[in-house]
Amino acid sequence: MTIEVTVQDVRDGFSTSVSDAGIQRQIDMVINSIGACLESNYDNSKSEQIVINIVQHNLTLQSGGVDANKKAASGAQIQKQVAEGQDIRSTPYGQLVYQLDSAGCYELLYGTTFLFMSTDSDAELN
Repeated sequence: MTIEVTVQDVRDGFSTSVSDAGIQRQIDMVINSIGACLESNYDNSKSEQIVINIVQHNLTLQSGGVDANKKAASGAQIQKQVAEGQDIRSTPYGQLVYQLDSAGCYELLYGTTFLFMSTDSDAELN
């Protein structure tokens, strides 16, 4: 089984100013770091959903939280959710990962290692 997540998978229903190359680096980092754990514990569909949500979580942390200028369908103002620290539950995307990943594969990313978050400014460093 191979986990296949595309930049478009991450962008669907998610707004970010990060370039496609920056998103692809995030996808590759997550799959390279925890792909084996995900593959040994879940089917492809669930594994891919976890990767997508981890990448969205990371990008949300990178941008400083959920957009405060958005409004709900009812017209109510959505308050900004500032990600305090890098706890997986600090964003709605991370909360979903926390619920889906009962094996705790995500902990391999956030346990004792610092998660490198790329920006467009470092795109040329490869």
